[in-house]
This record gives sequence, C-alpha cells and structure tokens, in this order.
Amino acid sequence: RMLNLHYYTMPQLRKFAQTHLNWSSNFDDAQKEQKEWDQKFNEMKACILEKGDINSIPLEHYLYPWVSKQRREYENMNEGKKSTMTEKRIKLLESKGFRWSLKNEVRHKKALKNQKKDKENHKV
Repeated sequence: RMLNLHYYTMPQLRKFAQTHLNWSSNFDDAQKEQKEWDQKFNEMKACILEKGDINSIPLEHYLYPWVSKQRREYENMNEGKKSTMTEKRIKLLESKGFRWSLKNEVRHKKALKNQKKDKENHKV
C-alpha cells in the first residue's frame, strides 16, 4: 500500500520513518548537511563581497576546501557517481559566478607567465 505524503506533516513522517523504516538518521543527516552547506554558501557570498571573486581564493583560505568539494561533487554528479550536488545548488553557485573548472585558466596564466619570462630573458 502506497503512503500519500501530501496528507502528513514532517513530524508525522519523521515518526513513521523512525518507527517503520529506520530512516530518521539519514533524514536528520541530510538536514544537517543542507544547513552546513547553506552556511558555507552564505560565507562564500560574504567572501565575494570582500574579495570580488571566489574562483581565485588561495589554498590557505578557510573556504578553499569547501569550494574544492563543490567542484568535486559536480564532477562526480556528471560522471554518474554518488554526489551531494543538486540542480538547486548548481544554480545558486553559478548565480554567484562560480566556475566549475579552472584548469584552462591556470594553463593560460602559466603560459602568459612563461611568455613574460621569455621576453625578459631576450631583453638581456
């Protein structure tokens, strides 16, 4: 028999899950993870206001591990692996200018730096 979820409140569903399904810990874990994600996202927005960009934060910055995790989760999702990334999170991150890959930019910056060094060496 199917359970019509539209007729139940969250506390009722939680009690049902605890009693019959043993899902309560998963549900609570998911809620906790979402709260933590929301907090870090808000911290990221503050960082953007302060620094102007989240995509170029240094390794030492306290948000760097979280930012890197978002890129990993996005990659996992695209590869069909288990991931905490959602479409909603993608939209939120992208609305703040979040870039999923910086590899091309890093390569480009290295190439420019090498060109500059080459020019300086040829001036002598």
